[in-house]
Amino acid sequence: MTERRGDSPDSSETSELLVLAIDLTPVWWGTYAPEGFLLPNFIEAVLAFVNVHLMLSPLNETAILGVTPERTEFLWPSKMLKKADDRATYDGQYEALAILGETVRQKAYDLVSSCESLNCTVAFSGAIIKALCYFMRRCRELRPTVALPTNMSADAAPNFEDELSGLLRGSLRARILVIRAAEDAASQYLPLMNSVFTAQKLRVPIDACIIPPTTVSSTPEDLRHTSVLHDFSYSSLFQQAADLTGGIYLRVPRPAGLLQYLISVFLPRVSMRSVLILPDSRNSGPSLGVDFRAACFCHRQLVDLAYVCSVCLSVFCSFSPVCSTCNSPFKVPKPGNK
Repeated sequence: MTERRGDSPDSSETSELLVLAIDLTPVWWGTYAPEGFLLPNFIEAVLAFVNVHLMLSPLNETAILGVTPERTEFLWPSKMLKKADDRATYDGQYEALAILGETVRQKAYDLVSSCESLNCTVAFSGAIIKALCYFMRRCRELRPTVALPTNMSADAAPNFEDELSGLLRGSLRARILVIRAAEDAASQYLPLMNSVFTAQKLRVPIDACIIPPTTVSSTPEDLRHTSVLHDFSYSSLFQQAADLTGGIYLRVPRPAGLLQYLISVFLPRVSMRSVLILPDSRNSGPSLGVDFRAACFCHRQLVDLAYVCSVCLSVFCSFSPVCSTCNSPFKVPKPGNK
């Protein structure tokens, strides 16, 4: 798995690294109890999906990040593996996959148990940055003798990006899959977009699988048939992330069928997506399009109309005579102009 080295770059089959960032917010998982889909069911669905990915090719690798409102932590790979003498026998199981599953279950349980926050939002920007750093580290481990370009002049910036991306993708291809259950936080717009732009430069697609929170009526008959989706069941932030990086955005209609959606939509390699009919992020929102609204720098709220600094392009929901980002002075606008 992640400890295994792939073949040389000249090999006909390229290694693929799948990094999953999964939402382990304790507050949200209780809302799926009426559908019989709790956190342990979610972990098992993720592990089954990862096992299928690893069995597709001996060169495939994976990494799993658990995200809570308090912190982000690697569930796999992990340094906290049991010693050979302490491991249980895995009759009828492939030992490597069994160790992966046991480690992820234990670390996910520890991460959720240690989370005392009642916050309903999580920050995935840190998870994406950690995933990109892990990807670059694996590339260096697979090709330790390749020198990265050092010319960082303004004129050579486009060539530098192409050369760096070519060196990285020559040894290992990566994609990030975010499985989100909590709400979007408008305050996370700026750090999330920065991480998305970094992934775009490295040509790493970001796929988004959104599990909509549900509120189920208390009537026993309605409990089996009816669920009301909130407006925040759509994620405008991850719609933008998927659209900018060439990934897939999917809102899961029924959380209980998560594994089926993961295998049918997110399992194929990026190179195979051109011949498959997959969800289109541009036609998946409530308005049948990607919500490209930006968040203002002053209140971190998504805005439709705003003031934009002509110097640093900072966005503000209300007029200010001086830009709080670059301290540029503005002229007082005429009434009604934005």
